Amino acid sequence: MKTFRAIVMGVLLLLFTIVVAQNTEVITVNLFAWEFSLSLIVLLVLVLLIGLAVGYLAARIASARRRSQTPVQKTATEVPRV
Repeated sequence: MKTFRAIVMGVLLLLFTIVVAQNTEVITVNLFAWEFSLSLIVLLVLVLLIGLAVGYLAARIASARRRSQTPVQKTATEVPRV
């Protein structure tokens, strides 16, 4: 399973690299009241990094929620309190 995941990640990284390499022009970005120019390569990389960060944080939050909802099982050595 880890090998399959590594292959998929490698293919996605290769596809992202190809898309970035083909989009080198400078663009103007309008964000609310701001307007700035930057290379499309930089914008694509920023969007990728923001997406990775959001996905990572969402996975951490979901994992923490699952752990907090999982009941703790008592072991045989624990003595119940009365």
